Amino acid sequence: MSTTTSTTTLAAPSLPGKAPRASAAVTIRHRRLSDSVGKHEMVLREREVHQEERQHLLRRFRDCRGSINEGRVGSRVRVKVPLKVYHVQKVPEVDLMGMEGEIKHYVGVYKGKRISANLPFRVQFSAQIDGRDVRFFAHLKEDEFDYIS
Repeated sequence: MSTTTSTTTLAAPSLPGKAPRASAAVTIRHRRLSDSVGKHEMVLREREVHQEERQHLLRRFRDCRGSINEGRVGSRVRVKVPLKVYHVQKVPEVDLMGMEGEIKHYVGVYKGKRISANLPFRVQFSAQIDGRDVRFFAHLKEDEFDYIS
């Protein structure tokens, strides 16, 4: 790969009545790639930079998203939409509308990575059903419940 290097020196801006300082000059080196192999390498370098930027942004997003929603674990919630579940033992169906529970886990982050969970909040409910205490879990979206203070 053959390259051509040129140097440009820019003088620092001067204030009226004062001479510019020599140490304030800026030197810029220009590298021009003269063959197609060099252009290909330049494109690959640009892709690496874009990938690094994207990974940095994803890390920031994961950190933000995880800390916001994982901080709500342990909060009390009340279901505000009509929602029926069919997985409670020995009961054909349970209507969750108006029931209170506790957020036990935020499953939108797995092993430090954000995943696209459709129902990211795992909520534990405790209820009296047929004269006995029953505890069960349900996965909910954030717009299906309200936080209780």
